[in-house]
Amino acid sequence: MVNGAILNRSKRLAVCLAMTAGLTGGVVAAPQVDASELAALNATAARKKYVHVLINLDVDNSLAALAKRKNPAASDYDKEVAFVLSQIEGTYLEKTVWKSVFGQVSLYITQPGLAKLANASGVKKITIAPTSSNIYDPKNELKAIEEEILVQGAAPVKVIPQSVKPSWSLRPDGGSEFKSPNQAKSSDSEAEKFISSLSPQSYTSYEISSRKAGSNSSDPSILLNLTLEGFYELTSRKDILSVQSADSAQKAQRSRPVFDNEALEEARRTGKALINIDLRRPAGYTPLLDSLSPEARLSQVNSLHAAFKEIVEAAEPSALTTLQTIDGIASATVEMTLKGLTALYQRADPRIEGVRLVKPLVQTSLYGSTAAGPGGTNAQYLHNSYGLRGAGQWIAVLDTGVQRTHPMLSGKYVAEACFGTTGAGYKSWCKDSTVNGDSPYLTTDSALPCGIAATFSAGHECTHGTHIAGIAGGRLNLSNSSASTNGIAPDADFFFVNIFSASTSLGLGKIYGFGQDIAAGMVFVNQLRNDFPGITINLSVGGYTTSSSGATFPFVGDCNYVDQAVSDMIALLYSRNVAVIAPTGNKSFRNGISFPACVANVVKVAGSVNTTGSFENFSDINYKSHYTGPFFLAPSNVISSVPGSILQRQAGTSQAAAHISGAFAMIKAAAPNASIADVVAYIAGAHSVKQSVPLAVFGGGEDVNKFDRLRFQ
Repeated sequence: MVNGAILNRSKRLAVCLAMTAGLTGGVVAAPQVDASELAALNATAARKKYVHVLINLDVDNSLAALAKRKNPAASDYDKEVAFVLSQIEGTYLEKTVWKSVFGQVSLYITQPGLAKLANASGVKKITIAPTSSNIYDPKNELKAIEEEILVQGAAPVKVIPQSVKPSWSLRPDGGSEFKSPNQAKSSDSEAEKFISSLSPQSYTSYEISSRKAGSNSSDPSILLNLTLEGFYELTSRKDILSVQSADSAQKAQRSRPVFDNEALEEARRTGKALINIDLRRPAGYTPLLDSLSPEARLSQVNSLHAAFKEIVEAAEPSALTTLQTIDGIASATVEMTLKGLTALYQRADPRIEGVRLVKPLVQTSLYGSTAAGPGGTNAQYLHNSYGLRGAGQWIAVLDTGVQRTHPMLSGKYVAEACFGTTGAGYKSWCKDSTVNGDSPYLTTDSALPCGIAATFSAGHECTHGTHIAGIAGGRLNLSNSSASTNGIAPDADFFFVNIFSASTSLGLGKIYGFGQDIAAGMVFVNQLRNDFPGITINLSVGGYTTSSSGATFPFVGDCNYVDQAVSDMIALLYSRNVAVIAPTGNKSFRNGISFPACVANVVKVAGSVNTTGSFENFSDINYKSHYTGPFFLAPSNVISSVPGSILQRQAGTSQAAAHISGAFAMIKAAAPNASIADVVAYIAGAHSVKQSVPLAVFGGGEDVNKFDRLRFQ
């Protein structure tokens, strides 16, 4: 989110007077606000001093109006924003104001300000702001920093602004090495500029690290004793390379690598093991490569490549032929023998954060939705009345493969790819697969359902990808077609990416999804992003953590640690405005959700009942405030396309996620400049209804049990 343009007090007063006379017509309509949500907002403001709200301005921001204008900008609503802000002056944090291209505003406001806002003119609707973060936070430190400030009043943090643009590399001891592209004085100047850009109340003291005696003169970090106002200000900005607790870097560097005994057991049993190696991610490292200068980007890429090569070569040189890396990402996959793996563990290279056995991470999330009925999304209304159908957008379906010749999908395919894994108990089905199990890029027929052209039995997992694609953007061209057989964005096109592998013993009777293949699929989409700017990723898969006894548990908060390559790629794609939509899972958990929905900034989707709109009981769900990223509900029991050119009903939060992917495509077709935050806020504030979810609410706050169910207005 970015800081909005704020008018000074005299200008605000003038705008207020003018707009009161000219826009409200002397009639002040009370803003729409759900009573229970207002109570939750008040409770949060009382506990935290501020609450993050989303404001819908009283303007025509309908999709129909936006479709006529194309490419709206946040500045189009400057006068309306200024008018609303003039009524709550002094009660909100000015440098947390964010404006969307859809006539919406979010900001942090006090409890007295909330009372004023609830009676302000020029406001259509007030709701809790969907959560997101522009700061790369691999260790989920931001929540801990906020809690420390709430308890202590301030917290020491280390901040690196993007403006310094240091060249980063990983030291042999696992720490950060900085080389400034500028002279030290120039770096100091950038640090001073950053300090001056902060509000005076945002910190109690600061120190520029390069000025400390005995420190690296190229160290770009700034030590801030951060207040609550400063925390909310920093997390509202887009120009922060990293924020860490002041002592976290030292603690991380002192910690030993975590080695997975399962990998050793696998190597003892079979003679070899496929492993993931995660390197340390200290201050200065970022997967957001576009935020770096070309020199800094090259430095990070080369440093990580060199580190992986040195680590693997020192343990088992012949294993280098199986090493799979992603440029700039501090995670890799390699196959080692027992001898090599033992040597790797014994060396305990301090650059390594952890080593783990490659295991399946996810499965498919299987367990009349576009219509205007009580539980439908009402998408047909927009299709038929305004021609809003997702043209000029692309949906990347990372799944089990898709029958691209299906009548619902015919003519909508742009490119395909397949990324698979072969190891103990599983095998890649990718066509013409390489030693790593992947098809060469853009291989024809590489994304067929489970690698083959076939008809599967009803509900078979290999039908999953085709079913999801039909919901998100299918368009039935049969002679008996009707509006109800179209997906959410029927004029959007597709990229099909196969990310599953098969059991060596059960064949397609058991299929697996691996982290390195999900990450590789995201790399493929990231490359396409250069030529196809309007991409949304549908990742309708889900995985859980399992105890030694075999019990399954969900993730109760942000789970960036589960597969760091996947998490880093999601962060990279988010920075490039590519949304990742994932289902919360289908095990009826009320205290957590599945991976990868639990990763920060993933758009999380649970199910609703088609006929009534009520919460679908098989959906996993948890308190929204435990996660970074928005939650939505959408229909989850749907008739859609399956291999064999037929239609079939399937149910699950996978199907719910596909509705939101289609909604993203349809909205971005009407407003191509819209960011992920814009679209999320627009769905939450203008195109959803509040739906109760059976969660107990303890202490009020943002854990209110009302979720946003997709419903085009």
